[in-house]
Amino acid sequence: MPQATSKLTDRAWADVFAVNLSRAKERFPVGDGWKTQAEVARLKGWSRQKAQRYLLACVRAGHLERFNGQAISAEGIARRQVWYRPLSKGVRK
Repeated sequence: MPQATSKLTDRAWADVFAVNLSRAKERFPVGDGWKTQAEVARLKGWSRQKAQRYLLACVRAGHLERFNGQAISAEGIARRQVWYRPLSKGVRK
C-alpha cells in the first residue's frame, strides 16, 4: 500500500503540531485594565518580588481582581499566567 506523501518532514510536522496545540490552550482575560505581575513591576520600577507582595496584599484586601490563564512564551510553550485589575478606586496607580 503506498504511503501518502507530504511536503512537511516528520520533524516539521511535529513542530507545527506543537505550536498549534500550544496556541489552542491560550486563555486571556476578557475586558480592559488587566496587567501581569511583570508589567506592574516594570511600570512601578519595582522588583518582581515587591510587585508580587503588593499584588497579593491587594487581592487579599479585595482591591484587585485576579484571573488565572495561559499565554504562549517566547519559546512557543503555553505557560500559566496571572493577570490583575482594580476592582475599586481604592487602589493606588
